[in-house]
Amino acid sequence: MAFCSNCGAKINEGARFCTACGAPTQAVPNPTASGSRQPYQQPAQQQFYQTNDEQKYKSLGGWLLFFVICWGLGALVGVGSIVRTLSMFPHFNIAFIRSLLIPLLSNLIPTVVCIVMIVAIVQRMPTFLRLYQVLAIVNLAVSLISGISLVIRVGSAPVSMMGTAVGTVLGGIIGLVLMTMYFCKSVRVRVYMGTTQYLDTALFRIGA
Repeated sequence: MAFCSNCGAKINEGARFCTACGAPTQAVPNPTASGSRQPYQQPAQQQFYQTNDEQKYKSLGGWLLFFVICWGLGALVGVGSIVRTLSMFPHFNIAFIRSLLIPLLSNLIPTVVCIVMIVAIVQRMPTFLRLYQVLAIVNLAVSLISGISLVIRVGSAPVSMMGTAVGTVLGGIIGLVLMTMYFCKSVRVRVYMGTTQYLDTALFRIGA
């Protein structure tokens, strides 16, 4: 069934003139007919909420802000550990380097990771994910070397010391996987960075 565009009266399909007013037909489809339904449009209120969320995501917040705060605390703890270690040995010599090189690196690299990640996120560096992955892998390598050197140095190391070394390595691997997954899947990160270039430059992706 169609309607006259002039008077709105019902007219038969294919009629050239309206039987009510005689005007030439320019049939207007029945809005209730199954074949003439308009495509669904998202309610204006819902569109507003999505736009509002996008505006909110453009600023540092949510889990991303939480991670930045954690990295800041980690950097402070790392710097304190390095200063305390160096203060125990005021004279730098070969013995110092041999005995404390690995422990210093074990504190220095996580500290560098924290500082670099804070700068990269705040500055919206498009290669921040690659930087994180490279530094995290280096940190894992140092932790593994530290555990191996502990076994070699102590010989039959106590179970507690071995457990700490293994736990550190496993924790680093889990942290690397979870953080990479978050950076790859988070909508907030994509909106905040304003680009997905960080996914293209990453060493590997998880869930992207």
